[in-house]
Amino acid sequence: MSKLLPTIFLGAFAISLLMLLAVSAEATTTATLSPAIINVIEGQTFNVAVSVNPQGIINYAEKIELVFSPSNLEVVGFTLGSVWMGLTQPGFDSIDNVKGIVIKTAGYPGGTSVVAPFGTITFLAKKAGNGSVQFGGNSVAFEAGGEKVMFGKNSNFVITPLPVKVWEDISEEIVSEKEVPSKLSVVVPVGTVATSAVASTSVFSNITSSSTQVAALEKAGIAGYGWLFGFIILAVFGWLFYTGKIKINS
Repeated sequence: MSKLLPTIFLGAFAISLLMLLAVSAEATTTATLSPAIINVIEGQTFNVAVSVNPQGIINYAEKIELVFSPSNLEVVGFTLGSVWMGLTQPGFDSIDNVKGIVIKTAGYPGGTSVVAPFGTITFLAKKAGNGSVQFGGNSVAFEAGGEKVMFGKNSNFVITPLPVKVWEDISEEIVSEKEVPSKLSVVVPVGTVATSAVASTSVFSNITSSSTQVAALEKAGIAGYGWLFGFIILAVFGWLFYTGKIKINS
């Protein structure tokens, strides 16, 4: 029994060491995207926050690669955390909306071993659909012990189409603005304007014609009365001359 004790002790020590190494291997830097679930309407913009968790291991820099669906999303901006210092060298800083890949790299002065906000990325939901924003295989944590691939929790998004009613309301507002008259006016139903115009023209023509005829008749009447009056005067003078009441001295 006494001979078995050293063997048992060595076996327990080996198992404990292996477990410790396994825990140490798992305790590498991780990253997180927030919110985890995104629900937006087509045409809207939204933000996704990126944070890193060194899990007690000092980190001096992080290289974050995000992969997304370029048919649904478009990157319109990225804001780095206030403490971080960005690296703009080729291969460490890029936004590709064609391939759907974003790469951002930054260093943390003095290093950090606690959870730290890395930055905020702004997306445009340009087309309805669903998918995810996830960490790419080129995400790396520059830890005190060397470079290690960094894994993280992704964000899932659902983009719903823009409601049709919104477009109808906008169209109605545009039409209403175009149809507002600058001055108060009388609205005449379509088809009545032409008829009214023709009728008005006809009535005006009739009135003008009637007025001309009346004027002609009045002129003719005045002329007729003049001739009649002259004839009467001549008849009276003739009668007086015939009866001898008027004599013409020769």
